[in-house]
Amino acid sequence: MAEGMRIDFAGFGPVEGGDLILLAGEDLRLSDAVVDRFGAGLSDLVARAAPVERFKGKRASALSIAAPASLPIDRLVVVGTGGEKERAELNWTQLGGAIAGRVA
Repeated sequence: MAEGMRIDFAGFGPVEGGDLILLAGEDLRLSDAVVDRFGAGLSDLVARAAPVERFKGKRASALSIAAPASLPIDRLVVVGTGGEKERAELNWTQLGGAIAGRVA
């Protein structure tokens, strides 16, 4: 039988293990809060991995990086939110479903 999924929402604090989910638009820019917490190296990692995996930040697309050396996590998942016009019309419930599908 499959294990149940547990989702936690928390402010930035210590991160150890599990999946870290981040959102990025078509510009692949991570939020200032994410860069402040994890460093500019995380942005560089996403920028280097994106072309290899053909990730362009389109809505509900995802980039998975297993066990990134620079982070104490099992997997980094960057989920696309699309371009600026698409974000205004973003269905957060559907995006949540896309995220759950990636980490289940």
